[in-house]
Amino acid sequence: CLDKHNDYTGLDLSYQMLKKAAHRASKKDFINYRLIRANAESQNFPDNSFDLILTDTALHMIPDWQSTIMAAGKSLANQGRLIGAVPVLGIDENFDKSWSKYSSRPQFHALTTDDLKGACQANNLDFTCLATNGGMLYFQACKKKR
Repeated sequence: CLDKHNDYTGLDLSYQMLKKAAHRASKKDFINYRLIRANAESQNFPDNSFDLILTDTALHMIPDWQSTIMAAGKSLANQGRLIGAVPVLGIDENFDKSWSKYSSRPQFHALTTDDLKGACQANNLDFTCLATNGGMLYFQACKKKR
């Protein structure tokens, strides 16, 4: 479903995750891709440089997740999209009970849909809930036209 001729950029702090990404990119015959070992909240890509940013079950583990959304908003082109999946509280009672054990740890955040929506709106992104599954929220945030 992803065109091998597009330009792709992968960002992660984990060397092992970047290694997996490199393997997958070569398996899909991607031609133009770069993988960067860096911190998501302090990445400094040029403004308006991406049409699409994906985050898969990561925001709840990023210390300053709001700065990550701010950086994504800046680096998205007009009408670009941030698409993500993140565990959140408030959509599944059973998940909330089990997640409370983890969210008290300093490396995790107990985010809510409203937290994400507010952070997106504060950064010129229109937030939409696409779906939920258990405690997982699948969302899209589109950069507003300027």
